[in-house]
Amino acid sequence: MTSILGTQSIQHPNGTNSMAIASDGSVSGIATTLTEQATTSGTTKDFTVPSTAKVIYVGLMGCSFSGSNDTWAIRLGTSGGIVTSGYQSAATYTGGGSTVGGEAVTATNALAIYYSAGAGGAVYGHIVISSMGGNQFTAHGHLTTGSYISNFAGYASIGGALTTVRLTTINGRTLDAGAVNVTYIE
Repeated sequence: MTSILGTQSIQHPNGTNSMAIASDGSVSGIATTLTEQATTSGTTKDFTVPSTAKVIYVGLMGCSFSGSNDTWAIRLGTSGGIVTSGYQSAATYTGGGSTVGGEAVTATNALAIYYSAGAGGAVYGHIVISSMGGNQFTAHGHLTTGSYISNFAGYASIGGALTTVRLTTINGRTLDAGAVNVTYIE
């Protein structure tokens, strides 16, 4: 037995659409993937996201930088600019055959996502940023370069509606390889 349900949208009781179904059968409101950006120049890569984003995924695909070792970071922004305070985060790394206990870093000026990455080391992995309401966000992720693995968790209170997700390093190193992208769910 086959059943068919015909609808054009699924609504919350407050009247806002949570999903829309177009005449060609495509569904919107599930996830939006932005345009991938090469991380081959500059010191930051910014993505504009709607203030209604509930979950944000950031994917690093072979990202690296030149210069000395540094910590990869995510900063969030509002209409007033990139926020550099209100963060609590910690990132650890293990592996490589030489670091038995691993190493860690904490940060209050960004979400530290990979501690002490080496210059030229291609980093791969993902970050998940979740809205907790009231301009507060939690984040976690897993990244790798070579035989090293980084895990991190953090919190951000940004004092305004979210508009921007920025990939950078704590000390502003020049990006020289790879790509980054963002997908969000409203």
